[in-house]
Amino acid sequence: MSVCRQERVRAADFPLLPFATSVYTRVFDPYGSQRLVDAYHATRSWIDTIGRAPEDVIFAGMSMDDPAIVPAAQCRYDLGVVFPFASTGIAADIARARGAALRVAPPSPLDVDRAGFSARRFAALELATLPIQGDLAAVGAAWQWLYATYLPGQRRLPAHHPAMELFVRLPEHIGWERFDLFACVPLA
Repeated sequence: MSVCRQERVRAADFPLLPFATSVYTRVFDPYGSQRLVDAYHATRSWIDTIGRAPEDVIFAGMSMDDPAIVPAAQCRYDLGVVFPFASTGIAADIARARGAALRVAPPSPLDVDRAGFSARRFAALELATLPIQGDLAAVGAAWQWLYATYLPGQRRLPAHHPAMELFVRLPEHIGWERFDLFACVPLA
């Protein structure tokens, strides 16, 4: 998505991310390194071991820090999967885009612990979202547009939750240089 096209795109009217469990690996100094790719492969392998297909879950990345402010070595990015408890809101949108249904049951805490992952639960969250299909520059431009242009014009403020990238298609389908995702900012 080019920057000019983004100016014509309107962020979605606050779709809901249903109550969900996120299972993730925290990656430090994630940008421009192999660390995120390694975390993805570890998560992808774990999904197979618990008997799930990638279409059953939503792969998600959550940035804890703004890389424009926080030194690269201290940046944190939680990469993993979101198991929604209902296939509604944005979870349903992602399932429709994939042409598949999501399995809504999360793994057991024991499965998560055995694999060495962390988990957190989210109450249902309303999100400001922007669909992105493009390269890394398009992803960066989308985040810039959401925070610098779209959100300042809204009455609602971002919530105290990490911004999320919810992936529609995965690298196995489109490669590592392109992205098909929703940039999401939870709202208060």
